[in-house]
Amino acid sequence: MNRLIQLSEEELKGIIREVIREELQIIQMSGGISRNGVIPLLTKVEAAKILGISLPTLDQLIKSNQLKVFRIGRHVKLKNIDIEEYLNKK
Repeated sequence: MNRLIQLSEEELKGIIREVIREELQIIQMSGGISRNGVIPLLTKVEAAKILGISLPTLDQLIKSNQLKVFRIGRHVKLKNIDIEEYLNKK
């Protein structure tokens, strides 16, 4: 069911600013945007697969601060560049 919500101009501007701020933070944390316009973010499953390790091993790397993560809501994401840097250190 769709509902019509009435907002003032200032309320709408505030909502738009907040959404843009959140999106820019995601872009900044992810290391930027790739050439095709996609933010290079990985799920834990994708990162573990690239690294050739299990999820529990990935969790250990995260807990020991060997890999950085950030959260988008309940989702844990890893930067593709961080995975590449970890592989290069090995």
